[in-house]
Amino acid sequence: MATTGAQAWIKYFQGQGNVDTVIKKETPLLNSTNIAIKRLVRGDKITLLESTSYESKMKIKYKDMLGYVTFNNISKPGKKSGIGVPSLKPQAFNIRDDINYTIDNYINTVLDSIEDRVDLTSELKLYLTCIIMYYTNQCSTSELSSLYNIKLPKNEINKDFGEVIGPVAIFKKRILASKGINIRNTDKIYVPSRPNEPLLDYSIVQGQKSFAISAKSGTSTNTVKPADIISLLKKNSKIFDKHKNTLQFKVFEAISEGNSVSGPLIVASILKNKYKEFEGIDLDNAKKVTKNTKLDEIEKMFFNYLTKNKLLKNDVFHLSYSVEKKIQDLSKTTLSFNEIFSDAITGNVIYVKYNTLNGIPSFDVNIADDFRKKKIFIRTKNGNTRSNDKLGIQT
Repeated sequence: MATTGAQAWIKYFQGQGNVDTVIKKETPLLNSTNIAIKRLVRGDKITLLESTSYESKMKIKYKDMLGYVTFNNISKPGKKSGIGVPSLKPQAFNIRDDINYTIDNYINTVLDSIEDRVDLTSELKLYLTCIIMYYTNQCSTSELSSLYNIKLPKNEINKDFGEVIGPVAIFKKRILASKGINIRNTDKIYVPSRPNEPLLDYSIVQGQKSFAISAKSGTSTNTVKPADIISLLKKNSKIFDKHKNTLQFKVFEAISEGNSVSGPLIVASILKNKYKEFEGIDLDNAKKVTKNTKLDEIEKMFFNYLTKNKLLKNDVFHLSYSVEKKIQDLSKTTLSFNEIFSDAITGNVIYVKYNTLNGIPSFDVNIADDFRKKKIFIRTKNGNTRSNDKLGIQT
């Protein structure tokens, strides 16, 4: 449980002098005779004045007014982290992988953790709390909008805290119902210990069945590793047999087999019989390529390809990237990956994407059938002078 009362005062305020913070719950500002002189609302900035002991009502300053407020209605102060933005992923809010949470236990655990974390500012604590309470009808859209100010780490909220909110929206707003998935109040929430588990950010446990959720945000792109898609295909022998001899599956295998520079070249060697733009790329030579392959070796192994394709430089990075771009273009036109990707995630993964507008959260849900209608393509994250990432599937 979150620290309250005297323990909270000792932990967060004692010996700190005057402390700037915010009101976390609507509360009256009282004068010395316990008469209300002002109603303070969630998010109002105050200063808790220094004191030598804890009282249930503490003296504060609000603008040019002095008075007393209930201590437990004051947000515990946080601070800005000296190293980037503190983690806002579920694992940073005391969500453990050895517990399957009921929705009420999950919400209480997150709210308590938000309140107790000292690496979050008071403003950030208040906004994160308000998002959770929005789904329990305890925080309004107008409050959320007013709290969503420019001081908040919006990118991290959208990208990471959306994973925290997702289960709450699933239970409280039934956002999976549009896809024919009925979630019961007795179902449980599981969150893996690793924040980067492939294709699983959390799952909804329903008896012996589990719905795996991949959480995304409206501002981030989703690139899936071909090796992870192959793993999903292998879970269903019928689906695996359907795709194991396709050109698309062989592309996934080639990407997985090679490194960031050889992978695209191995793919090209497989595609060259159908796509003439890859002529001159031999499979055996492609497998030998590393980031350290010398210029004279490159020019010798891929002479025919380089003759037909003028690169800025005949080095390994320019070579690999030129091939990656061609593969990417083909996947957007004549070499479709929609069916193999959709079949792979069928019954395995549900995509839940978090969006926000003026601080107001919303979610989009996509299942396999939705991806059959979208454009799935291979994406490169590299460039002419670097090759750090393997090709992935962009959804």
